[in-house]
Formats: sequence, structure tokens, C-alpha cells
Amino acid sequence: ERAERHLAAQYAVTRVLAEAHGQADGIPRTLQAVCETLGWDAGLFWTPQGGELHVDAAWARPEVPAAEFQAASRAVTFERGAGLPGRVWAGGRPAWIRDVTRDAGFSRAREAAAAGLHAGFGFPVAVGEECLGVMEFFQRPVAEPDDALLETMSALGTDIGQFLKWAHAEERLRDRDERQRFLIGVGERLAASAPDYAGTVQSLAALAVPALGDWCSVYLREADGEVRRLTTTHADPGKAGLAEALSRYGHQPDGVVTQVIASGEPVLVPDITPEMLERSATDAEHARLLRELGAHSGMVVPLGARGRMLGAIVLVSGATRHYGDEDLRVAMEFAHRAALGVDNARLYAQAQEANRVKAEFLATMSHELRTPLNAMIGYTDLLEAGIPEPIAGKPLEYVRRVGVSARHLAQLIDEILTFSRVEAGRETVAVREVELEALLAEVRAMVEPLALEKGLPVEVHLPPHPVRFHTDPAKARQILINLLGNAIKFTDQGRVELRACLRGGDVVLSVCDTGIGITPENLERIFDPFWQVAQGTTREAEGTGLGLSVARRLAQLLGGSLVVRSTPESGSTFDLCLPLSGPSGASI
Repeated sequence: ERAERHLAAQYAVTRVLAEAHGQADGIPRTLQAVCETLGWDAGLFWTPQGGELHVDAAWARPEVPAAEFQAASRAVTFERGAGLPGRVWAGGRPAWIRDVTRDAGFSRAREAAAAGLHAGFGFPVAVGEECLGVMEFFQRPVAEPDDALLETMSALGTDIGQFLKWAHAEERLRDRDERQRFLIGVGERLAASAPDYAGTVQSLAALAVPALGDWCSVYLREADGEVRRLTTTHADPGKAGLAEALSRYGHQPDGVVTQVIASGEPVLVPDITPEMLERSATDAEHARLLRELGAHSGMVVPLGARGRMLGAIVLVSGATRHYGDEDLRVAMEFAHRAALGVDNARLYAQAQEANRVKAEFLATMSHELRTPLNAMIGYTDLLEAGIPEPIAGKPLEYVRRVGVSARHLAQLIDEILTFSRVEAGRETVAVREVELEALLAEVRAMVEPLALEKGLPVEVHLPPHPVRFHTDPAKARQILINLLGNAIKFTDQGRVELRACLRGGDVVLSVCDTGIGITPENLERIFDPFWQVAQGTTREAEGTGLGLSVARRLAQLLGGSLVVRSTPESGSTFDLCLPLSGPSGASI
């Protein structure tokens, strides 16, 4: 959970930085994003001015009386080494105070105590050796140092520092409206785009051309450590073939791309000479491509996000443009925003791959488990039928129990497999016309043996006229079996009912019981995966805790909904609502 919170903070901050329009907009929102995702109560940003640190931005939760503390912070300045922010500034490392109200070196202790703030930490916002500011955060509980949190915030400090570098450059280049609009557009486009790894990389080169150069190549460091050129784009459609041919060539292991990725520092070449092109080419054909593409000025900027180097972007201009320091600053900001998009796409691709592997593993294991289970079920059916010879008494009872247990285990395997397919987005819908009475009769026949074991009647109430509707019968049947199985499981006395009625353009199937019921605070939690009302290893009810989660997700897949009404100790009613015309967009 802590790792998830840290990842959520990283994602929230990078979204803020990608969408922010400057320091005055981005820093307060960054303070808020960190506080809200990590559970801290107040934040301050200190910026160096004239050899001292001054408060530049502050944020606090509305319920925290932090006005006096913020005012005291704005009224004080710190030199290097003085106070919590001064120590962070001087050392270039994060620092933690478990209780600022009891720290002799914390000059704002009285105001912090009045606000109820105790634990505090600070971390540097830096790019390389240059410290651009210090962020402080405070919370009401006393807390021991959290090394994992400090490591996460230190990595974020680099991203925030890169943002500030861009913000400062943007202030100096305010008159360059076209480039400013370009950079803002890049952030918005990357933030709004689907997290597709290959598509994100392709779009980076397309975004850079022609705004930043006549042609652009993107290099990324892959999982094996190798740096590979993934794409090359040229502004001239007539030279697209040359750019594609160039993409077949790698880079020199000791070349400028490798140096930039290793150091994290950009390289600016205002004038590219023919001799430089010859030295960078691996053979005569490579040199010819470089000459025909036209390269007169170039930049190589690093792609870095969350404290790690992902790759580099090569930007090249023709004879009409010679790059300078201003161009390099804009390219660095473009690369910073691009790196966030690439890293988010990489993380998404890894998550998708993990889901794929999980689904394949579960599919394989379910097959391996089903094979012996099917044999067990088949042999128990034969033995119950008196093949090869009749059995009776205790042996027959034992055989029946083996069969029931095998079928229960097969159902659990199917439940887990369905959940994994739905989670991975691989569950398909096969819609056809269904006769309601036949569907409910089939469902009743499948759950009635379980109900008879507990002495419970299963009553089915149908509409007065026959009803036909379109849905996936297998999935509708699975939902109803899950609901009825739960109703029987948690009902010891009374009855279980399955009611059907028409409501507008929907058929509503209600499963009612007189069981233990569900408390109001758990009405939604019961649909969470792997969650059961009775938690722990001593719970009486068996199962994976996936039945209701799978049922609701399948209902949504069928274009419907699944809701619950319940009174503790009196029973529950689950309403499955399915459209008569079938799921929207499904072929019938």
C-alpha cells in the first residue's frame, strides 16, 4: 500500500508538471498533489534569493489551522545550513524531523504546535549540482523517518527541478509565444493520449518536427541495457524514405548519444561540419544518407524521468536554422515532458504484460487442474450410476461427497479464470436470443441440490407472459448461479427466491434470501475482489471472494447492472438488470 501511494504521488506530480503553465501555477499544485496522495497536511516551497531561502508557495488542508504557521514561514529566511530548509539546501540531501515542536533547531515550533503539526521533512529540488529550491512537508502525527518516502521524494525533486528550469527559461522567453504554445500543446497531448508505448515514441518525433528541427530521432535504453534507435521522422515527406533507411543504423557505442544518456547532460552542436558527419557514419551508405538528409546544426537532449535515464532525442536542422542556447532550453523542456509520457507508457506496457502473463498462467493452470478434476467427476458419476458394479451405503455417500467437492473446486477454478479474463479485457460476449423461463429453469436445476442439503426451497417467480431477450446466456447463467449460490450459502432458515419482471426496456432478475444480511458499510465492499464479510482464516463461508466481483463485472459487460439491498439479520436482494435488446454495440 505504501508503494502504491508513492507511485500515485509520482503520477499525480508528473501530471501536474505536464499540465502546468509556469512556476506560479505548478508549484502550489505540486504541494497539494503530494499532500493529498501521501496523507500530509501542509507543504511549503522555499526558493533561493540573494543567498537566502524565502517561501515562494504554500498549501495546507482546509481543516488544518495553518495560517499562522504559513505567515511565520513567510516572515523568516534561512541561510545555508540554518533551519530545516537551510540544512537541506546546504547538504543537497533530504532531512526528517520526527516532531518539529520538540526540535530546538526548528524556529517555527510554536506556530507549528498551534497548527497541530508535528512530523516534518524536506528535500532538495535540484538539477545536477544546482539546487533550485527546497520543499517542506508537515503532518499532524509524530512520525519516524521513512527512508522509502525520502527516496521517492528525492526522485521527484529532480523532476520538479527540471520543471523549474523550464519555468525559469519560459519566463525569460515570454515573448516567444509560438514555442510556448508548442510546449503546452505537447504536455496536453501526451497527458490526453492513450498510454501506448510504441505510439508514444512515434508521436514524440512527429511532435518535434518541424517545430524543433527538420528531422528527429528517438533513442531509448531497453531492458537489456542496449540503446536502440526506435524512430526517425523528417519534415520533408520526400525524405521520409531516407529517414526510414537511416533508422536501420544503430549508434556508435562511444558516440554522443551514449555520452548524453550516461551523463544526463545535453550536447549542442551549432555547426555540423562534413568531417563530423563522416566520423559519425558507420559506412559509406550511412554517410550518404546523412548528407542527403541535410544536417547543419544539431542537439542531443536526454530523456530522463523519475530519477532515471530513459534515452535521448536527436534534433537536427537544415541550412535555415542554427541552434543556440535558447533552442537548447526549449528542447530540454520538450524532452522532459516527452520523458514523462514515455515512462508512463513504459509502466503501462509493463502492467499490461504482467496481466497477460497472469492470464496465461491462470489459463494453463486451470487446464492442468481441470484434467484430473474432470476425470474425478467422470469416475464419481460412473460409480454413482453403479458402473462397473452397484455400491450402496457409506461407500456411495463418500463417492457423492468426492463428486460434490470436485465440482466445487472446478467452479472455483472457472471463477478465477473468468476474473483474470475480465481484468485483462479479454472476455468476449456471444449474444443470442434467450427464452427467460428456460434460462431460469436451468439455473434452478443447477443450484437446487445445494439448497436441498440445507433444507431451503428455491422459488422462481416469472412474468405472466413469455419473455424473450438478447444476451450472452452463459454469462447470465453464471451471474445468477453466483448470486443464488451466495444466497443459499448465507441463509440457514427461510427461503431463497428468484424473481423476474420487466421494467422499461430491461429485464430485472432479483435474487432474494432471508439470510444474515449485509451491514450498510459493506454493501459496496462485497463487490471488491477477494473480499468477504467474514475475513481471515476462521471464516465459516468458503470461496475465493470473487463471485460477486465477477458477477458485477459480467453484468456491466452485458450492458446491465448489479445492485444490492439488504437489512442485517433479515436478508438481502440482488437486482440484476439486463437490457432486452442486448449489450450496446454487440452483434446478434
